[in-house]
Amino acid sequence: MCTLIPESSSYHIEFTPGGLIYRPGGSNLQHATTISFLLLVYANYLEKSSQTVNCGEVSISPSMLRQIAQRQVNYILGENPKGMSYMVGYSNLYPQRIHHRGSSLPSTKDHPQVIGCKEGSIYFNSSDPNPNVLVGAIVVGRVKMMSMRMIELIFGSLNPQLISMHHLLVFLHSLWPILILS
Repeated sequence: MCTLIPESSSYHIEFTPGGLIYRPGGSNLQHATTISFLLLVYANYLEKSSQTVNCGEVSISPSMLRQIAQRQVNYILGENPKGMSYMVGYSNLYPQRIHHRGSSLPSTKDHPQVIGCKEGSIYFNSSDPNPNVLVGAIVVGRVKMMSMRMIELIFGSLNPQLISMHHLLVFLHSLWPILILS
């Protein structure tokens, strides 16, 4: 946990200028949702056992861990430099072309004939938005850190991640009592 806390002497996790946890390689949003999920689980454990984490001279409370997780979720839902939600169907600006057969092919109502694997390429290669919105899917893409001030999200093929969505839903569910009481 201490590696995530900038004030800690063992801090070494990178964040993008917009605040997303950065890990070189692919599927960056999957890492951010997984870390957020683990932070939340650990924060709940610390709270129930009335403990904190000591990171050198810094004491980390459960609320501090929740704040880090909350920033990741907010980033995914649109509080980022692009103002774009990476959850499909959430807000007015979200990915319109994701790599998912059920989302990119026309519905059987609109196209009752069978579409074979190779016949689907015309839909996959189209620049039009997907005909079916896969509401709730979180696209992962890859994050390329160009410099400490520049970040680029690369979506060669926007693949939805159900694992990421599960972690996000668990996080939001845990906030439900807080949201109702506020």
